[in-house]
Amino acid sequence: MQVTGLGTAIVCADPQRASRLFTEHLGFEVTVALDWYVDLVHPGVPASHLAFLAQGHAAVPEALRSTSADGVFVTLVVEDVVAEVERLTAAGATRVGEIVDAPWGQRRAFLRGDDGPLVELVQPVPPDPAWLEAQGLTMP
Repeated sequence: MQVTGLGTAIVCADPQRASRLFTEHLGFEVTVALDWYVDLVHPGVPASHLAFLAQGHAAVPEALRSTSADGVFVTLVVEDVVAEVERLTAAGATRVGEIVDAPWGQRRAFLRGDDGPLVELVQPVPPDPAWLEAQGLTMP
C-alpha cells in the first residue's frame, strides 16, 4: 500500500468550536469549513489532515453518530512544552494535569480547548537509562 497522507476525524458537538484552539493558537489552517465539517492542515505536515464532524451528521457512520471526542487526544511534537503550555493557558486553554517527564523520553502536557479533543504536547528529552534497561532497551 502506498500511503500519501494521513487524516484523523473527530466527532464533536460543534466543529467550529472544537477546531478553534487548533486554528487560533496551534498554527493549523482551515481547508474546508461547513456548518457540520471543518478540515484543518498544519503547514509543517501538509499531508496530514485533522477534521471535525458534527455529531449526528450523515457523514458520520451511524454507529458513531452519538459519540464525542472523549478519550481522544491529538499529539503535537514541540520544541518547548513549558513555553507552549504557558502561552496556550494565557490564551484560554485549560491545562489538564501537570507537565511531566516520562521515563521513555518525553516531556508531556495535556490541554483542552472548546468542545474538542485533548491536545498532548510532547517534547523529546533524554530517556531514563534505568527505565530503558528495565524494558530491555538501550540508549538510542
